[in-house]
Amino acid sequence: MDLDDLWQVAEKEAARSNYKFGGGSAGLLREMLTEALGGPLQSVPDDSELAHDLDRATRLWVYAMVLEAEKQGLKELHEPTFFGARNWLCPGFHPFC
Repeated sequence: MDLDDLWQVAEKEAARSNYKFGGGSAGLLREMLTEALGGPLQSVPDDSELAHDLDRATRLWVYAMVLEAEKQGLKELHEPTFFGARNWLCPGFHPFC
């Protein structure tokens, strides 16, 4: 599992709720995913515990962003939805916080 795989997970999760990434939220999320992987060119074995954790955490993070977008009346996921998700989930949300 690499950054592109995680990004696909994020986009699919957003699309399930009829949302897409707008503004700087895509960059913020990609940066967080990159840090969780340990760098932009890093990957983890698909069958590893970390890969499963990253997949689950990515889906939950995007879901929290969707909830925040709904709360704010937004039609796209933007920076405020990213930071809103962070406020809900951090600290303690492994492997992102």
